[in-house]
Amino acid sequence: MNWDDLRFLIAIHRHRSHARAAHALGVDATTVGRKLRALEGAMGARLVRRVADGHALTPAAEALLPSLEQIELHAIALERRARGNAEKVGGTVRLSAGDGLMSHVLVPGLPRLRALHPELRVDLVPDLEAVDLARHEADVALRLSRLSSPALVARRLATLTYGVYAGESYLRVRRPPAALDDLAAHDWVGYVQDASKLRPSRWLWRYVPRSRVAVRATTTTAVLHACAAGLGLAILLTCIADGDPRLVRVLPQSGVPGEAFVVHHKEDSDSARVRVTVEWLKEILAGG
Repeated sequence: MNWDDLRFLIAIHRHRSHARAAHALGVDATTVGRKLRALEGAMGARLVRRVADGHALTPAAEALLPSLEQIELHAIALERRARGNAEKVGGTVRLSAGDGLMSHVLVPGLPRLRALHPELRVDLVPDLEAVDLARHEADVALRLSRLSSPALVARRLATLTYGVYAGESYLRVRRPPAALDDLAAHDWVGYVQDASKLRPSRWLWRYVPRSRVAVRATTTTAVLHACAAGLGLAILLTCIADGDPRLVRVLPQSGVPGEAFVVHHKEDSDSARVRVTVEWLKEILAGG
């Protein structure tokens, strides 16, 4: 057994499919499958199972995950030391993102950035409204829609997927929708603020009248918890909701594509702090 095989298992866990794991690792899907079979053979146990929306770890593999992630961090640190002459990046980078992506995706991925660049300090700025990057209120921002400003650089970083979710308690008393036309018969959890510029919201309003929204919140975390509490269906990013055992994805064949954009000030285009942060964001969002 070697680290090369273990990192394939971690990638499958994070991206929930062989294809997305392959994309994140820069290989093809057949390589992911071959490495997984080799690892399962070496360990004498099945490590990955199929689920409705892709792949998930078996209980045996879940028990190993904390140790595997520690091995990953040690391997990253060793690679960094072995490079020796690699650029040292220090200072502080202020990173802005919505509270859902910040709490459920960026923070869990932060140990990798810190392992690669231990002298880099990271200020996390989870915000409800876009901070003013033109005034340097943040150095790097992750956004779900493109910002337009002559002072800023904005580019698409990743393609994301949204799905429709329900809490297990909700499904104990309400039959899950079997088709898109059934969505209008259900209660929904949504946002107080206008999210109509986002593709998932425009998709939802084609099938569901706004009067069906029973509970509204100002943060993704609150929407997720309200959905998990059984207050209604919600449309959420799969990279956020798939990791919550209280939630069930309904109509999994009806995923809605979305986009993630990284934004920074033009003056910071040559900043090492910004560059390594953007590279890290691209890596952890690959296949999300």
